[in-house]
Amino acid sequence: MAETYPHLQIQREEPITEKRPKSPPRFFVPKNPSQHGKQLLENLEQAKENGLF
Repeated sequence: MAETYPHLQIQREEPITEKRPKSPPRFFVPKNPSQHGKQLLENLEQAKENGLF
């Protein structure tokens, strides 16, 4: 294309967002999954009672 239109100079744009240098975050794995689930349900019930949901 540069040979066809020598009067047009097209420059490559720089990326707007930078790439993250780190690895992605690791997921939280609870030591006791069933207890963790029960605690989450209790927190949800409390939030419902307080009118947050």
